[in-house]
Amino acid sequence: MIAVSGYQTDWPQSPGATIVSLAKSRGDVLEALCDELGPEFRDVLRHGKRISPHLASSLEDRLGGSRGFWLRRDAAYQAAK
Repeated sequence: MIAVSGYQTDWPQSPGATIVSLAKSRGDVLEALCDELGPEFRDVLRHGKRISPHLASSLEDRLGGSRGFWLRRDAAYQAAK
């Protein structure tokens, strides 16, 4: 797992935007991530859907950050909307 710490913005950024930023900084290709992580992942990126605990675990394994990081990121964004 890759540690993600201190990642904050001054505005409510969607989890999808966070994923795109992290993927680009790591050199990951989003289409490959979509193929690997499936339709739920695509829905988060394209339609702003919520991150499930299962997807949060997959993001932890694939992009880093903890499962809790992804769930808190999603909850904070939903509360700010």
